[in-house]
Amino acid sequence: MKHLVLVLFLFFPLQSLSAQSIQVDPVSDHSSNNLNTFPTQSGVFSATQNQITLQGGGEEIKVQTPISYSLSVKGSKVGVIAFDGDLSSTIYDHSGVKLTSQSLEFFDGSDDTIGMHVLENGGVIARDNVANFTFFDAAGDQIYSVSNSSQSPDGEQASGWATDRSGSTIVLYNPEIRRGDESASRATLVFGEEDTFVFYENNSRTISSLNVDPDGRFITLISKAEGTDDAVSVYDRFGNELYSMETEMDLNGVNLSGDGGYLTIFSGSRVQVYDTQTSERLGSSTARSSVVFGTYHPEDEIVMTLNGAEQNGEISDPELVAVHLGQRQISRQDVGHSLSFLNRSQLQIERSGSHSYLLSGVNRPLNISTQF
Repeated sequence: MKHLVLVLFLFFPLQSLSAQSIQVDPVSDHSSNNLNTFPTQSGVFSATQNQITLQGGGEEIKVQTPISYSLSVKGSKVGVIAFDGDLSSTIYDHSGVKLTSQSLEFFDGSDDTIGMHVLENGGVIARDNVANFTFFDAAGDQIYSVSNSSQSPDGEQASGWATDRSGSTIVLYNPEIRRGDESASRATLVFGEEDTFVFYENNSRTISSLNVDPDGRFITLISKAEGTDDAVSVYDRFGNELYSMETEMDLNGVNLSGDGGYLTIFSGSRVQVYDTQTSERLGSSTARSSVVFGTYHPEDEIVMTLNGAEQNGEISDPELVAVHLGQRQISRQDVGHSLSFLNRSQLQIERSGSHSYLLSGVNRPLNISTQF
């Protein structure tokens, strides 16, 4: 049956699409945003290499030559690390009101691994060097630091981080640790000061992608090793492995449904959906262009993907593709203009109603509706 589903999907482009359609409408307040401008809750946030600008209901904020910046997932907070006499971290709300500002005396401003992530409550996760993280609360006070260094004498890539929207589930990970001729990796849950748990460690595989779902319930991880299949692992927020699989696809990304029941994987122009309870492949499709992001909505039996040519956060010639697994039908719609994103992990296609969806995390959010 799995092979039959694949064959049917591969022949979709030859079928008449007259009974199926996708309607794409920009969210009106942000339909004119350019590729450097992103929505906030009350205005827009613009970012170029030399300046960030926040325009809300209050005063316009401009910061020159930022070292790092972050826009929270829902657009309620903006964080920036920049020199203002000394190196400092400043948090603004969406209207431009300065909430906190703190000196970062222990940061080396010339370190190109400095990074930050601002949470919806105004808290901050800051990477102050290749493997050290400092956590600030919503009042701007430093609460603790965590070293994520592997201590490998052969070196390691800069540590990454992933978190849900509220910051209740926080993961620090080492994408690649050099140990002689081997490339290793690991991932660690952070619960608080001196309270961490290494839930993934592998001496022969690297981590190419790690994400926490928006509600903080699940963690998805893609690992790779030369000469072997890519592997996907799903964990709960305590680090317990719930599901794993291997695939011959060279994976670009994965996405888990809100209840954890369905896993969408994508690579190049291919997308597949699996039932995590039975490991059954529910469907597979090949598109005309590369899949940038994909997700499955079981309520509607719809696989929805954002496709296009992506480079450095810009998506050229984007199109939205919907596949109805129950009816074995497919439809696609060109967006009509390029899109961009600040952070790939913030891309979402969320269900807003029956056969209705919202593409967010891009410069121009899109309302999407399908008919099959």
